[in-house]
Amino acid sequence: MQTFYLLLFLILSVSLGFTQDTIRVQTFTWADETRSKMFQFPDNPDETYEQILMRYNMRCHDAAVRPDNRPGFVGCGEWDYSCNTFIYDPERMDSVQRSHPSHLISRAYEGVFPYRDTPPYEYFQFTQYETTFSDTSQLTIGELGMNSGSGVPLNPGRPLRQQYLYRADELLAAGLSAGPLTALHLHLQQGNATIPFLRLRLRAVEVDTLQEDQPVVDGFTTVYFRNTTLAAANDWHSLPFYQDFIWDGTSNILLDVSMLPSPAGEEVLHGLSTTNYPSAAFPSPNTDPSHYVAFNGQGWMEIDTDTGGPLDAITVAFWANGLPASFRRNTSVFEAVDTAGRRQLNVHLPWSNNRVYWDCGNDGTGYDRIDKAIDSTLLTGPWNHWAFTKDALSGEMKIYLNGELWHEGSGKFRTIDLERTVFGANANFGNRWPGSLDQISIWRTALTGEEVRALMFDEQPSGVNLSLHYALNEGQGFTAEAQVAGYTARLFGPNWQTYRPEEQRHDWQVAPFRWHLRFEQGVYTRQVNEVTVLDSQLLSPLTVRAFEVNDRNDLQLANEYETYPGDMTFIYDEAGSVVDTIFLVADGQIEVQTLRYFQRIPQAKFEILSLVTPYGIGLDLGQAGKTFTFDVTDYAPILKGEKRLSLEMGGQNQEEMDIEFLFIKGTPPRPVLDVANVWPFARGWYQPIVDDDLFEPRVMPLAPEGDAFKLRASVTGHGQNGEFIPREHYLNLNGGSQDFRFDVWKACSQNPIYPQGGTWIFDRAGWC
Repeated sequence: MQTFYLLLFLILSVSLGFTQDTIRVQTFTWADETRSKMFQFPDNPDETYEQILMRYNMRCHDAAVRPDNRPGFVGCGEWDYSCNTFIYDPERMDSVQRSHPSHLISRAYEGVFPYRDTPPYEYFQFTQYETTFSDTSQLTIGELGMNSGSGVPLNPGRPLRQQYLYRADELLAAGLSAGPLTALHLHLQQGNATIPFLRLRLRAVEVDTLQEDQPVVDGFTTVYFRNTTLAAANDWHSLPFYQDFIWDGTSNILLDVSMLPSPAGEEVLHGLSTTNYPSAAFPSPNTDPSHYVAFNGQGWMEIDTDTGGPLDAITVAFWANGLPASFRRNTSVFEAVDTAGRRQLNVHLPWSNNRVYWDCGNDGTGYDRIDKAIDSTLLTGPWNHWAFTKDALSGEMKIYLNGELWHEGSGKFRTIDLERTVFGANANFGNRWPGSLDQISIWRTALTGEEVRALMFDEQPSGVNLSLHYALNEGQGFTAEAQVAGYTARLFGPNWQTYRPEEQRHDWQVAPFRWHLRFEQGVYTRQVNEVTVLDSQLLSPLTVRAFEVNDRNDLQLANEYETYPGDMTFIYDEAGSVVDTIFLVADGQIEVQTLRYFQRIPQAKFEILSLVTPYGIGLDLGQAGKTFTFDVTDYAPILKGEKRLSLEMGGQNQEEMDIEFLFIKGTPPRPVLDVANVWPFARGWYQPIVDDDLFEPRVMPLAPEGDAFKLRASVTGHGQNGEFIPREHYLNLNGGSQDFRFDVWKACSQNPIYPQGGTWIFDRAGWC
């Protein structure tokens, strides 16, 4: 990769004379922690300067020598980094050529996108089990409870999840014993109905009462799953298990029941029995079907989260369910930046090395981080609740997984300043996260473990420290509303999904009743036939953003609307993997083209030094450090008045810096009338440069008052040994032959800071 850091165009005229008086401007010192600051340069129009010098001093932190790369040592930073010096001039403007697709479509497309005006269906394939018993040699039936009054509807006309608790002493008293449970008998009173996707699941539990704030939502064994027809005649109906559930004889048993609505008009009543304790748990019947957003690596949610100043503490919490593609790839499940665009919050869930990274707080010198390796089952299995906390006063950062402390770190004291937050991707909409999110909340405090556990199943959290909460139950549209006013989230490509009944997790209620039933323990021959069943739902619409370049050569959003894919839809298995494709007939197509425009940069950024930091292990720069002196006279037109001086590119904190400018009064031999970037500072790979996507040909007007014109270029090589390979570069003016040819190569051994323990000892492409 070849990188152009600066190409300047300077206008000069000829004059003579000089004087010895010097104005000194001290900027950064060794004691400064910041690397970006406003400084006052001379601004007297009656003064001229024969020469302007920049004294650039660096020394290792505390003038110490770092013996190795173990943490805890001060001194110079271990690695060589770019550390470039820039002057920002708000009185000048720059522009950079940009390209942008004419349409952004939330499902990734290039070229031609076929669409439909009406939604197609997507399908989900399930394996159900038809079970019969024969040759019974032993049978025990234990009845739990007795009917309490008239029957109640088994199928109330909506998706349903219910749980019923049966204590061990009750099971033993009913005549059951430790061993396999093989069937369940349900007491039906009247009516008949088909119950779609009736699913029975069992789990051994220690709790002897059910609680609203601590529901048991997973860990069950499915024993019955079938579209079931029930006809009531005040009798028992057997539901044979396709696999045994082994009861240990001492644990309580929790029965989890889920189903889809029956066809209209069909209803069957069954018996309930009362208890003297909360033995039933169920999502509130007044709650609409819950939704969530499946980003699936194709969309994101953007929020303006201006905190109005630094925060000392924060918690970000949500439910997440990752697709298999989320493993071994670079992802950000969310990222937040401040007004300067610096990362303030970020979670890689995970990065391509299968580690979870929690980044939080940034004071301009970097951000705090903790990280830990993760197993794929924690990403691609069931839904998991994550909470990421930081207390900048105590220096503690923590990660909670499903209410339990999963990882922590200390010594992290940087505060947090938020301006904009993106979920489902990073702040630039890259590293998109392939998975689904729900119940997102941000708090102005570091929640405790107990508070995190209470939050997990609370669909309407509250508290003075709650900044925002998104239940994500809209189910449609481009926006999501927060519980805290003023924080409307903008969604691109939201694939709104509805929870299946067995996935419901929130807004639980408890009651003192349960199914009147019998458990069966038998020994017999079991015959199980697998039955493939499809369920369908309308496909969520895609978001289309259409762009145009206006008369001012600015990119603008022309339209935003929803449409549907017109090429294909899919059949998924229960794990979410595609098992088949259904091809569609499109109603039309969108041709995605490339738009080119020039993005205006409100203040010009001039690179006055391209420097690479030394390799710091064992490096001794002495108590006084080492000083380079650079002639920066060519930059006289911008080194005046109040300007921002900034050290950037990653290596700005490797050493301590002391930078002083010397303005030597006198008559310059060739006064510089103006300076301008031909191309603003940029980085780019080889192919985009060759394709003129970067550093494209430009027309530069030459000022008629100029007697001579000077070009400066600074190039360093990076990537795939680019820094170790000599290359010849050239500039071309007005077509024809290559006008200016130059080698990008440095004899690093001639560097006065020598020897070192690292790569400055080798000649490199501008990289020493």
